[in-house]
Amino acid sequence: MRRERDPILRHYRQQPGSLYGVIPEIDIRRAAQLMLKRYGEQALEESAARADELALAGHNDGAATWRRIMGAVTELANTNPRASALTENGAPGASLSNSE
Repeated sequence: MRRERDPILRHYRQQPGSLYGVIPEIDIRRAAQLMLKRYGEQALEESAARADELALAGHNDGAATWRRIMGAVTELANTNPRASALTENGAPGASLSNSE
């Protein structure tokens, strides 16, 4: 006698075209923050290099993930005053002026 699988368990198995396994946006942003912390103004270039490496190796999902990280790096660099100072002037705090 063949036993039917539990329908609840089937629900949680990956289905073709499902979003199961997609990396949450919070994790993408955390990765972007780490890239900015580690590489500073080179974070976008480092992220792009990783995306390119994965794409050339045929790992399209990984490349897509790094492209998402690239977008988050760009966004965070534009909204974070410290990161913006790094990307615009090449040194932390260089955008501050003594215009009193």
